[in-house]
Amino acid sequence: MPAKSLSAGTLRFLALSIIKIDPEMRGIICLEEPENGIQPSRIPAILKLLEDIAVDTDFSVATENPLRQVVINTHSPLVVSEVPEGILTYADIRKIKKGNN
Repeated sequence: MPAKSLSAGTLRFLALSIIKIDPEMRGIICLEEPENGIQPSRIPAILKLLEDIAVDTDFSVATENPLRQVVINTHSPLVVSEVPEGILTYADIRKIKKGNN
């Protein structure tokens, strides 16, 4: 099938799957809103794929466990609810009052 006949979500899954099986691919992968173009019922699958791409810190870096880090950003409550506790980092807006201490 030509790539233009595939959905953006399918292309994203394919690209990430190739990264996962490529032992030469190392470094950091930054992905903005991984849920875009993904059927909501498939969000857990893409998050699992992203987790599988990242280095497993319980084991030494090796061909089967390449040194890779995955960073995503999202506005989706569904994505946030699927991310395992302890690996989620978020930013919060705080107002700072100007003037005397």
